[in-house]
Amino acid sequence: MRKFLIISFFGIFLTGMTLTVFSGPAAAKSKELKYATMNPTTAWIHPNWYVPWAERVNKATKGRVTVKIYPAQTLGKAPEFFDLVKSGIADIALGVQAFNPGQFPLSDILTLPFLPIPSAEVGARVMWDIYEKFPEIQKEYTGIKILHFGSTDAYFIVTRQKQVRKMEDLKGLKLRVPGGRAADTIKALGAIPVAVRMPELYMALEKGVLDGAPIPGEAYMGQVPQNKLKYAIMDVPLWIVPFWVAINERTWKKLSKEDQDAIMSVSGAEGSAAYGKDTFDAAKVATMKRMKEIGVNVTFAPPEERARWAAATKPIHEKYLAELEAKGLPAREVYKEINRLLEKYGN
Repeated sequence: MRKFLIISFFGIFLTGMTLTVFSGPAAAKSKELKYATMNPTTAWIHPNWYVPWAERVNKATKGRVTVKIYPAQTLGKAPEFFDLVKSGIADIALGVQAFNPGQFPLSDILTLPFLPIPSAEVGARVMWDIYEKFPEIQKEYTGIKILHFGSTDAYFIVTRQKQVRKMEDLKGLKLRVPGGRAADTIKALGAIPVAVRMPELYMALEKGVLDGAPIPGEAYMGQVPQNKLKYAIMDVPLWIVPFWVAINERTWKKLSKEDQDAIMSVSGAEGSAAYGKDTFDAAKVATMKRMKEIGVNVTFAPPEERARWAAATKPIHEKYLAELEAKGLPAREVYKEINRLLEKYGN
């Protein structure tokens, strides 16, 4: 009898909980969207980008739309995110253009080395603007509905045992890069690019496979072994990495016009800029604070040194633009517009 009463009590308790969560007009009408992300919940971007945007969507739609985050590639691997959204396996995803080489050729112009991109906020805004202006860039995202773009802050270099103050100090250093033009950039500066996955970075530094790595502030705050990296050279904008956030087109069309407008009110151009500022620019500030706390020896490259690095990597621009033009793409028009926008937003 006692066992029966206990079971009955828990049955009543759970029933009450279910009614509390799911009853009521707002809960009954709520549409839950699955948001695929690549980062674990411990990464800086999770509480500073994914969660705030999900909360803003919920608030903007007055609870009619909720976003459930699936972190750490639980819905699929990061290079598959475009197809996950297009097929509807995920309603929403944050994808990185660089993870799908060749799929976003004009968008990738924004990743050329030493473009004068002063912040993640500006990088994200420029990415949105060129997407809006060029049909050829819009074509790169056919099959998904873009909500907003993002951008990392500019990559800088952290090293294990050697302080880098000038370009010559890079000679022979083994630096972790993802490949592609990042590898070309590191070679042009005199260092040796080594392809190492981010989860393997700690052991690669521990064993001396790597001497350091180019990273953005967000990675420093959550993805690298800070205790292994004693030196940093800042103000060398090696490159930025843009990314996209999109929703499945069928899912989007099923939402009411009111909810579509509400979601775009926290997305679009201003949303892109805001998330760049609140996430990656904030991470850069936190990085500088953290480096000071743990005694990292930080060098700031003067303008004349930055100019030398930029000059060494300038041929990479010409080579890439020529490759795209040979394919009939308006590469130089996009490049010119990017530089115009950087001048506009950089002032």
